[in-house]
Amino acid sequence: MQNLFHTILLSEVNADYVFLDLPYYSNIGDALIWKGTEELLKTVPYKCLLRSSYQTFRYPELAEDIVIIMMGGGNWGDLYAPHNELRRNVVKRYPNHKIIILPQTVYYEGIRNARNDAKRFRQHERLTICARDKYSYRFLKAFGFCENILLVPDMAFCINVDELKRYCKLALHKDLIFQRVDKEKTGIEIVKGLTENYDVSDWPCYETTEPQAEHLYELIKDKKYQEADEYAMKTYLPARVRAGVGMISQYDKVFSNRLHGAILSILLGKEVYIFDNSYGKNSQYYDTWLRGFNNVHLLSRSRNFNVVRKCKFFIFWMLSIVDRIIE
Repeated sequence: MQNLFHTILLSEVNADYVFLDLPYYSNIGDALIWKGTEELLKTVPYKCLLRSSYQTFRYPELAEDIVIIMMGGGNWGDLYAPHNELRRNVVKRYPNHKIIILPQTVYYEGIRNARNDAKRFRQHERLTICARDKYSYRFLKAFGFCENILLVPDMAFCINVDELKRYCKLALHKDLIFQRVDKEKTGIEIVKGLTENYDVSDWPCYETTEPQAEHLYELIKDKKYQEADEYAMKTYLPARVRAGVGMISQYDKVFSNRLHGAILSILLGKEVYIFDNSYGKNSQYYDTWLRGFNNVHLLSRSRNFNVVRKCKFFIFWMLSIVDRIIE
């Protein structure tokens, strides 16, 4: 995968840049994406002039030769409004800048929301959008979100594995059922009978609020945005990565409906069993990038997702054609 990042993506970064929509929240999976992106960007001969989250970005004046890079992840669509709102605002307020949106999974519940976003984004002439699975790539292509759409793996695969291993903990000689508890959760019945000695958990930060997170949230609440951005990079990000590795490294096998629970487990050399999230994100990524991996298995697909997906795709596609004819 490393060659893909260098040949497909790095050629797009051709000047000093700002890096936006960083994850100042409790999902360690997004911290892993951030970590991998930082490691890849170290290999380009340009400087990062600003790092911000959607909470801290104040839309400053930027010279037109500055590249705007936006975080990848699984928040493209209408499930996570603040992130999509930031992307829309950046595209609108910086019409002459080169903008690169890193690999995203695309999911819309509402047809109108998808149509409106496609209209907004395709107005920008210097926009690159990266999809991290084939379905998202076809979706963005079919509905004309922009001219330059790339298929790129998840940025967490850019992480230096040797660095991760420094944070590993002693083995518990148990398996982990990695069960997400948020809006994308699914049942764990599919795992029953596959393991007997196991723990069930989501990321540790969902169980308790850690001191680094509390301090970062206080800085944002007090509108100390520059201080928050610096603290997030130097302290909060390393703490999130350490916590994720410390958790997963203890287990022999991992059964996960979190995509980055699975990805981190792969990086740490675990045997991994993936079951789907609520709308098919995990199976889409598996089909695109993970089929050939040893010790990586897909246990389930989201119920009726393929039928719903195909129907939505056809409806969105027909409406998108109409929109572009009218335009």
